[in-house]
Amino acid sequence: MSPLHFQAEKPAIPVVTVGVHRSTVVATSSIFAGTPFSQTAIMDLKESPEQYRYSAHNLGVVLHALHPRPQVLVTGTAVGELVDEVERVWDEYVEGVLKVEGVEKAAYVPLSDFHSSDGPPPPGTVEYLMDKLQETFG
Repeated sequence: MSPLHFQAEKPAIPVVTVGVHRSTVVATSSIFAGTPFSQTAIMDLKESPEQYRYSAHNLGVVLHALHPRPQVLVTGTAVGELVDEVERVWDEYVEGVLKVEGVEKAAYVPLSDFHSSDGPPPPGTVEYLMDKLQETFG
């Protein structure tokens, strides 16, 4: 039996997304198609069983458990009240894991900075997100 040969591709940049409604986050995951990014995990505040929903602790578990390591964290437009808490968890992860492992580029994009609202992201949200990712990953 001959060995399989695969064309080496540059690995996708892993993204974790946190939103109020799981269904909204799942529906918006297609925005990464055709980009160097890949949504590798999502967390929600309302639809998953309570013990698996977003919490600072659960976010930390997800960030530390995934491989390849997430380099992007996105929070939805309706998650504005959690931005400070999420950012603390993200910053601890970046300092304690990514930088230690030599990862140079990472981004946290709170979409509530663009538009704070419940429900599907408004027009312009995808462009805002991609602009922010372009700033970091050029």
